[in-house]
Amino acid sequence: MTKHLIEVITSAERRRRWSREDKERLVAACFEPDAVISEIARAAGIHVSQLFRWRKELCRIEEARSDTATLVPVIVSEAASTASPVQPDSPTTSHPRRKRSDVTIELGRGRRVRVDSDIKGDRDPNPLRQAFCWAHARRKFFVLADINANAKRGKNAAPISPMALEAVKRIDGLFDIEREINGLTADQRLERRRKESLPLVDSLQAWLQTERAKLSRSSPVAEAIDYMLKRWDGFTSFLEDGRLCLTNNAAERALRGFALGRKSWLFAGSDRGADRAAFMATLIMSAKLNDVDPQAWLADVLTNIADTPISRLEKLLPWNWTPPTVNAQAA
Repeated sequence: MTKHLIEVITSAERRRRWSREDKERLVAACFEPDAVISEIARAAGIHVSQLFRWRKELCRIEEARSDTATLVPVIVSEAASTASPVQPDSPTTSHPRRKRSDVTIELGRGRRVRVDSDIKGDRDPNPLRQAFCWAHARRKFFVLADINANAKRGKNAAPISPMALEAVKRIDGLFDIEREINGLTADQRLERRRKESLPLVDSLQAWLQTERAKLSRSSPVAEAIDYMLKRWDGFTSFLEDGRLCLTNNAAERALRGFALGRKSWLFAGSDRGADRAAFMATLIMSAKLNDVDPQAWLADVLTNIADTPISRLEKLLPWNWTPPTVNAQAA
């Protein structure tokens, strides 16, 4: 068992004002392996509840900093938007900040494009090229044109914007094309996009510019239009690279578990805990992207991996894995 050196604070020191450094030191000691929080509190001459209050206080300070929000980027391979098996390169990882330097370190290994949704970090993507999500752009217009949702508001219903409705219809034309070319190779998708999607995109840009000139700066529709026009190069990246998907939905789905669970988890506990969570998310999301039941796959892998030769370990990967029932039927 690891032995901990505990600093004993005298009674005269107990009444002092605790500095932030002292609070951080004592709270950090609580996360050491085999640490006993009650012993740490007793040695410091404080109640255990004080340590928990300090922890919350320090967390609020950290959350208030713009560069300390945890970022969990998801790397989705080209095959995620096609009918091909998905073989991701560590699709989920964790970072303590949202700085561009962190994203570049993780995504810059041979990848020249990243697809963004609403990340609030450094907007300069260099040396990577950004590809913005059309689903997020569409949503800004859809909120202003959602007749069903607006009807539920009753007296508080806002007038439906014909301009926003027209924008949604134009963007939906691009999604219709994407559904038709889903499953084709990257080169085939790029050819179809340049032939069918490019005219729609050019028409949409001209229409947005014309309609924007008619609106005031405070108009909600103007805000949605500005969101697209200011990022137009990023929105048109999919017309130059057939590997890119029109939306970031695959990565959004991969993070849905984090989004639903974060209110319950609240904290990863430590950097190592965040790494373990990202590792498990990699396994689970890789299975889902390949239409494999994660629980069945992990149960089978954990049962058979010890008896599987190294030369056959690839058979246990989610994109190569065959359910035991299928193997039994084949036999």
